[in-house]
Amino acid sequence: RQGFAVLDDYANNIPSLAFARREPAGTAIVFRGVAAAGIQYGTNPSASVYLDEAPITQAGLNPDPRLVDIERVEALSGPQGTLFGDASQSGTLRIITNKAYPGEMDGWLEGDMAYVEHSNDTDRDVSGMVNIPVIQDKLAIRLVGFESHEAGYIDNVLVSSQPDKWVDARIASGYLPVGVSFDNANNVDDDVNSSKTVGGRAAARWLVNDDWTVDASGIVQNTDVDGFGDVDLGLGELEQGRFEDEDLKDNWYQLSLGMEGNLGFADTVLTGSYFNRDLTYEADATNYLHGLV
Repeated sequence: RQGFAVLDDYANNIPSLAFARREPAGTAIVFRGVAAAGIQYGTNPSASVYLDEAPITQAGLNPDPRLVDIERVEALSGPQGTLFGDASQSGTLRIITNKAYPGEMDGWLEGDMAYVEHSNDTDRDVSGMVNIPVIQDKLAIRLVGFESHEAGYIDNVLVSSQPDKWVDARIASGYLPVGVSFDNANNVDDDVNSSKTVGGRAAARWLVNDDWTVDASGIVQNTDVDGFGDVDLGLGELEQGRFEDEDLKDNWYQLSLGMEGNLGFADTVLTGSYFNRDLTYEADATNYLHGLV
């Protein structure tokens, strides 16, 4: 209802939650300031991320499920080790999807477009849902799909591999070599940090009886980022200097099966899931390496 789509939209509404990110797919969740490091690559995370009843936690690389047809987002203060494992010492973030409803046929379709300042492109978003009862009041399936295009607003401008003051400093030192200068003329472009996210979900709910419910779902999300949104100090506003094309691809899916019911003496939740992710990126480190050699 509040129009949240990604982590950046709702994180500021949760007082105990902070996050650090390099780009989409490079996110670290932090509760109450408790973290091994800001980005936490290769460490055991202090906060876990769950999609429904299944963990999708990856240190410093948590996926960011798009909030389409979502029931709620929960921020649970830690420690939550008993219910959510050792990666939830400071807290757990849970994203709960809307479940299939066997009671009635339902559906919706929406789209929007937005002007983006400092961009020659627009944001575009389309999504839809259909809920189909298969056996009235017993079994239903729910299908969700979405596609989102986010306009870029960072320009890659013409720069030299060796700025004048960098060359002057090496010459003045008397012993540091000065290599052949080159530029990034072939890579100059506007709005390089655009991105596209496509995904969907298929879910089924079976109301076995008054005490037991079975849920099964498959979720897929693919994100393609054309370039990173970093800017370089010393250049103009919202400008960077890159000598090679940068991109990021984050493709993941999750299959899950869960059962919830009453044993008479206790409520029971049984769940199993499989999560697969293919994440690749290319980043230009030319400017960084010039500071080391």
